[in-house]
Amino acid sequence: MGDMLGFSKEVGAFIAGVSLASTPYRDALGARLVSLRDFLLLFFFLDLGARLNLGLLGAQMVESLVFSLFVLIGNPLIVMVIMGTLGYRKRTGFLAGLTVAQISEFSLILAALGLTGR
Repeated sequence: MGDMLGFSKEVGAFIAGVSLASTPYRDALGARLVSLRDFLLLFFFLDLGARLNLGLLGAQMVESLVFSLFVLIGNPLIVMVIMGTLGYRKRTGFLAGLTVAQISEFSLILAALGLTGR
């Protein structure tokens, strides 16, 4: 179905997952598919590591460091300032900032798909 609409397999799988997550059977499906999901995640990360081009590592070091510093330092500081502006205590702003001081590999994959125009 996704091919007929012009979507890639990845986007089709994402839409299918979102569709299944909105059904009343999502808890039963999730419980039955945990071991399969973990097994497939292993192959996903193995494939991702196998495709890694180590020759590009040095060329993108500066960009990677800048992006990492923004995610690990800049993003939490922005959240802390916003939380302080909204009237929350410093501790609450700090904890919320720590929570967003990470980035999911899934968001990187979606960004890469968006850049390739798939």
